[in-house]
Amino acid sequence: MAITLPDEWIMDHASGAAPMAVRVLVACAAEINPAIRNNVELAEQIGHTVFAEESWRGAVPDPAEAIATSDAARGTDPIFPKALAQLGFEAGTAPWRSRLGGVQGRKINRLSEPGVDARILKIQP
Repeated sequence: MAITLPDEWIMDHASGAAPMAVRVLVACAAEINPAIRNNVELAEQIGHTVFAEESWRGAVPDPAEAIATSDAARGTDPIFPKALAQLGFEAGTAPWRSRLGGVQGRKINRLSEPGVDARILKIQP
């Protein structure tokens, strides 16, 4: 089953209008799914075309600025995609809480904001 995301999330990610949790989710999905990566790249190209005019520059914040992008911040983690690893997530840090059916979860306080309760789930295949 292929991972899909709503087009609105991809456009909001590309424009920087999405909450940080959605931007990180889209970045993670794009890292593991070539179809989503292509859609994100297309949305970014559209955004660059629309906002290329001088009067629009700086009107929309660059989502990449909100996430550390240095090579040291990226790391290589066996579980987390780069978008989460950039935020300091590593497989061995912070305990996972067990849920029903063998599902484990962690709240991501750094991505939570009013109206957004960000969590990551670890589900056995």
